[in-house]
Amino acid sequence: MNSKPGAAAEIPENLWMEISPRIKAGIAAEFDKLQDKDPLDKSGRVDWMRAFLTYLRIIEGPQKKRWWGEHVTELMAVSAAMALAFGMLGAWGLSSGGPKEATSGFLDIAKLFAGALVGAAGATVAKR
Repeated sequence: MNSKPGAAAEIPENLWMEISPRIKAGIAAEFDKLQDKDPLDKSGRVDWMRAFLTYLRIIEGPQKKRWWGEHVTELMAVSAAMALAFGMLGAWGLSSGGPKEATSGFLDIAKLFAGALVGAAGATVAKR
């Protein structure tokens, strides 16, 4: 084993000999559980890799998922910020003396963004 700082650590040989059969058995059990094995892969390497990755997920445990990252995309966050900005522009245009005196530019920008927002949301849903 390396004791130098920054040097790559090595697994002691006796420890590796002790745990490797358990790891191999776990991967083999996951391989046996696979329902949809790849018929085109004659060597089975793809399926063995899938079993290995599944085994890694099991020993690492469940990953904590944050609600924000799981449900809110970057597009949604930018769209919400832009909706607020253009909504305030539209409200400011309307508050300058009522609908008769409101500048149509503010309202046109707000309407255009609303259409873009709906289109972007539809594209995101279609992509998923």
